[in-house]
Amino acid sequence: MSWGWILGGAAALGTGIYLYRLNNFSQNLETLLNGRIHKIGFDGITTAINAQLKNPTKTGVTIKFPFVKIMYNGKTLATSQSVNQDVKIPQFGEALVSDIMVKLPYSALLLNAAELYNNIREQKPIVIQAKVTTYIKTLAGLQPYESTQNITLV
Repeated sequence: MSWGWILGGAAALGTGIYLYRLNNFSQNLETLLNGRIHKIGFDGITTAINAQLKNPTKTGVTIKFPFVKIMYNGKTLATSQSVNQDVKIPQFGEALVSDIMVKLPYSALLLNAAELYNNIREQKPIVIQAKVTTYIKTLAGLQPYESTQNITLV
């Protein structure tokens, strides 16, 4: 048996283990979201969304900064800015991305979510959907990851 076959087999095995761990990571990554009203201004309401990313696996990874979409009854109200920044999540660890700012313009609230707008005016808790999209850095490139949760803004 030649060294080429042995090295090729070892490389294939290493790649297989890496892909298995990466698949395990994307299935086990937990994203916990919470938010609050950061500011009420003349042009809209700015929310601050926190994303806590939990990695219960033995593979540390790097992801791109999360992109947040705020929705109400399935309709998009606003999105965060795209940020070209990496976030490292250690093995068996967590990473907290704090204060992802999302501005909800009053026009979007009035057109798409009049009930939500009334709750804001009456200072009642607001339940919205937040969808987090990010990409996991791998040897093969960037792999998408999404998570949608209801969050209550107070």
